[in-house]
Order: sequence, then structure tokens, then C-alpha cells
Amino acid sequence: METFQLLFPLVHGLAKIFSFLFFTPWGWAILGFLFLLLLFKQGISGDGSWRWSVFLFNLSEKTTLFFLSLPQFLMGFLFLFLLAFFEKDIHILSENLRLNREKELLTQTLKNLHFEGKLLDISVETTTNGYTLTLFYYTHSPWQNKPLLRHRETFFTPEKRIYVDFGVCNFEYSVVAEGSAYNLAFPARIYTETIPPEKGYSLFSGEKGLLWGFDIPEEDLVGIDGKNFHLMGQRIVEAITNSAAAKKLGIRTFYGQAIAIDLVPGRTYQFVSTGTGGVKLLP
Repeated sequence: METFQLLFPLVHGLAKIFSFLFFTPWGWAILGFLFLLLLFKQGISGDGSWRWSVFLFNLSEKTTLFFLSLPQFLMGFLFLFLLAFFEKDIHILSENLRLNREKELLTQTLKNLHFEGKLLDISVETTTNGYTLTLFYYTHSPWQNKPLLRHRETFFTPEKRIYVDFGVCNFEYSVVAEGSAYNLAFPARIYTETIPPEKGYSLFSGEKGLLWGFDIPEEDLVGIDGKNFHLMGQRIVEAITNSAAAKKLGIRTFYGQAIAIDLVPGRTYQFVSTGTGGVKLLP
């Protein structure tokens, strides 16, 4: 089935070409020009000059071969004509196959990304002028059913109270193959009483177009290969920051969830996904 889906765009491309040649004035002009060119070549002799005698001889030879191969020619022409005639239907079918394939890939990607578990740990150390925070970004292994540390970085803040903001995107039921609901949560930013959210420290980070929370190793994926998972994951990340891409991918709503914490040196704060789109701070 997958091979058929890959070949179908090629079939549609051929149908589009022959539809142009058979059913448009420009196509008729091209076919007429090619026919005249073919006739002209029948009169070219071995020394490169054009002669009527050579033309008549080659034309009679080609005509004989044509009539001998007439059944095969008619079958080939009929096939190409039908291919051109049903070009619009082939296009619709090709689009439906593409959309179904995309829906299947999106469903498998969301199944792998949907989990209950660690999203982010923040470890606190005191300094002379404030606090140094060590951020640990996690993803989840669907195969091993456990969190995987993907990235670590540090961040300094002079303020005791910070707000850790998470984003959540909800997908339309209709765009997921099985009609299930999927909500994805991800770290978005850290801000404070004096630093507004739009100027806060961004947690929306990763590499190769994927957020750290979406960066599942290929060997831990279930039901989808690494290439397709990463391509669909990159589209989800793009959709988070692009409303047109979000609508096309079927993301219904976005919302944020900010959790306030008062920093205590020596403590590690653990933020986990609830599996239903929410995020909570473990006590």
C-alpha cells in the first residue's frame, strides 16, 4: 500500500502532462510540431541533405510498421487518453491518499509524544546576586516507558519568585486517524514580576527543528520510523508558532499554563505532564 501511495503522484504527474497535450490548444500545437518534425526527419539522407525519394521510402516503411503494430498503438493511445481524461479524478484520489497517509503519520507521532511524566526539572543554587538555575529537559521513551534526559542548561535570575510557563496545543479529533483527542504540553518560558512573559527566558528550544521534549531517539519509537517521526515533529513545532500551519495541521487551540515557584536553594522542582494537556509541579 505504501509503495502504491508513493507511485501515485507519478501517475498523476503523467496524467497532467497528457491532459495538457490532448485537451489544450498549446498541447495540440506541440503535438502538431512534433508530428511535422518527425515527417521532416524521414527525408534526411545519409549525407545530411533532404530528398523526396528518401522521404517517400522512409514514410512507406514507417507506415507499414505502423499498421503492423496498430493494435498495440491503439491500446497505448487509449491508455494515455484515458489517463488524460480522468486527470482530475486521479488528482482527487492522489490528494485523498496523501491526506490519509499524513493523518496516519500524525496519529503515530502524537501517540509517541503523548505521555504522563517528566517534562522539566529545575535545580536551584544560590549565588551572591541571586540564583543559578540548572534546567533539565526531558522527553519520554514510548518503548521503555520512562523519561529520557535530552538537554541541560543554566540560567541566572536575581529574583526569588519566578513563573515557569508551559504551552499546550490541542488537536482536532477529525485530523487524527482514530478520532482520539491529543494534547501536547511543552516548556515555553520563564518570567518574573519585573520581566514580562514576552521578554522572558525562552524554554522553547531544541535542535534539528524539534523541541527537546519531542526529541525521541529513533530506537525508542513505536509504530513509526525515525525519518517520518522527525518530519512530522518538525511540522508540529512549526505549527506552534505559525497559525496558518497550525490550522492546516489540525491544531484546534493553544493555551498557556504558568506555575509560580519561590526559589529555595538546594531544591529541585519537577514539572510533569498529566497526559491530558495539563502540567503540574510535584510536591
